[in-house]
Amino acid sequence: MKFFHLEREFFRYKPEYLAAIEKVLDSGLYLEGKLLDQFEQVFAHYTGAKYVVALGSGADALTMALMACDIGPGDEVVTTNFAPAAHLYAITRSGARPIFVDIDPHTGMMDYSLLERSITPFTRAIVPFHFHGYCEDMKQINDFARAHGLIVIENAWQAIGTFFNGRHVGTFGRMGVFSFYPTTTLGGFGDSGAIATDDKDLHELLKKMRHSEHFDTQIARKTFISRMSEIQASFLLVKMRYLRDLVYRRQKIAHKITERLPEVNFLVPRQGCEPNYYVLSFLSDRREQMIKYLDEHGLHLNVYYPYVLNKLDKSNPLYYKQYPVSQDFSRRIISLPPCAELSSFEVDKLIDMVKSFYDEQQA
Repeated sequence: MKFFHLEREFFRYKPEYLAAIEKVLDSGLYLEGKLLDQFEQVFAHYTGAKYVVALGSGADALTMALMACDIGPGDEVVTTNFAPAAHLYAITRSGARPIFVDIDPHTGMMDYSLLERSITPFTRAIVPFHFHGYCEDMKQINDFARAHGLIVIENAWQAIGTFFNGRHVGTFGRMGVFSFYPTTTLGGFGDSGAIATDDKDLHELLKKMRHSEHFDTQIARKTFISRMSEIQASFLLVKMRYLRDLVYRRQKIAHKITERLPEVNFLVPRQGCEPNYYVLSFLSDRREQMIKYLDEHGLHLNVYYPYVLNKLDKSNPLYYKQYPVSQDFSRRIISLPPCAELSSFEVDKLIDMVKSFYDEQQA
């Protein structure tokens, strides 16, 4: 059993995907056409944002969002120490220096009690990361940011379909960034991403920054080319029709797994969070044994992530700092796949295999 089954999803919607790509090829317009505009409008409507600008990747979206706020060399950005390496890369590419915050042991997201001691006169922004499709407490983060005059840019790469207090994540800050990487809940065919905002002036600036038909030398000096293709937009428009169903199926599978595996220490969604269950993560003191055991029984597990971000950047003075909870997570975290394409039989098999491992450990 694979962790993701993207081929099943393709065959489910194959006629619609092929019709979509044929329409694009027949048009002869492959960049910045009507389908891109249509996707931006549809995705904005889904998230509740006023404006969306589609780009070449989620990493590009985060970098460009920081640049659009004139955040760069000499500025500091407060963020989590436990996230994918691309999160760190996107921040450093803007020229800003990330200031890492350790995480909460129950949620895997930033420990808000540590925010106050993390800011300096050079701090310009907070970049929360909605970890594994769960969500940060955006009320606490926004309240803190307002009190200290900081910009909030949400990283919602893994959280399409995740809601906090009934509102889609990525719409609480000045901007939210999204990824349509193939394995996400709204995965495309390759890399692409987007920025959501309610700020009209930012929306206009971002459209110029991604280098469409407008060229401004001042803007060009602080950005780069990053565009979503018409083919990618056409695929995502097809998938948008089924997004609510895809998220619901992930949630249904995740609830079934957690209910039937009470012995597993799953991460807990915070109050008010309705996660999309991008992956279903937990902590294990026997991670390597568990991975080997389940792999031998036909279930491949993934580790997100076997590292902490401060140890990936030797140029950052925080490289030598200890982050005990993040470091503990990197050694113990493991993930199960609540993939929307899993059959009921496969979910039952997955549960039985995990139970068998725990039973053998206790014997």
